[in-house]
Amino acid sequence: AAAGLGVPIATGDVMKTTLAILRVGDRAFRHAALTWVADWADHTGRSLHIYGNGWDTHPRLARYARGPAANGEALRRVYQASNINLQLMGYGFLHQRALDGLMASAFFMTRRSSADTQGPVIRRLLELLDEHGVSGAADLTGIQDETVRREIEACVIEMNGDPRILDEATIDGWRRALATDFAAEIVPRFSEIAFSSARDFEEKAERFLKAPDDRRRYAADMRTTLIDRYSYETRMKQMVRFLRDGFQAECAAARSAPCGLVTV
Repeated sequence: AAAGLGVPIATGDVMKTTLAILRVGDRAFRHAALTWVADWADHTGRSLHIYGNGWDTHPRLARYARGPAANGEALRRVYQASNINLQLMGYGFLHQRALDGLMASAFFMTRRSSADTQGPVIRRLLELLDEHGVSGAADLTGIQDETVRREIEACVIEMNGDPRILDEATIDGWRRALATDFAAEIVPRFSEIAFSSARDFEEKAERFLKAPDDRRRYAADMRTTLIDRYSYETRMKQMVRFLRDGFQAECAAARSAPCGLVTV
């Protein structure tokens, strides 16, 4: 857009601009999907309830507004009373709302997001960066193999990065991201509950509404996965292992470091 308008963006302002666009994009991501669902509800006579603040003033979706649902008992009732719950976030499926609902044995569908499938992209990107010694934008532009450079640039863009301002902090952030989970890799049959268009949603929603046993099985499988990975017991064991590994690394470093004493 900047090139088309002939408006230069300073390097320091690229990320500021990107963050602003991402915020707008996340809202558009949700509202577009809700519009698909609303259109489907209108022409099929299905019910659509939208909980939260401000929906009663939305020009297209106000008729479906049901006001806020308080955390705890009220929200649990909504999850369990709904045949299909929707998780619509550009930042991915694994969010507090979805986790709460799945733990309540609710069934969910979600709009497909690249955030749910980025695991292989991050691994490939880091592999390429390490193989070619890339730690910043200057290293990237210095790669002579155009095919490799273009692949790295494509991976960076898919990770919502900008090859022009690639730096060590960004790369370090991607390394840390590998410690997180990606829905497509851990949620059973994730591709079957994810939709990417109005038609895709309608076909899958109609199929699931006609198959309550399938919805219960999907919900049970997803809940089991979450208990295995995110229960307090599981997380506390991970925390203890994290602390153990950290202390062991510190002790090893201390043993190998010069003590500063001089003997005669």
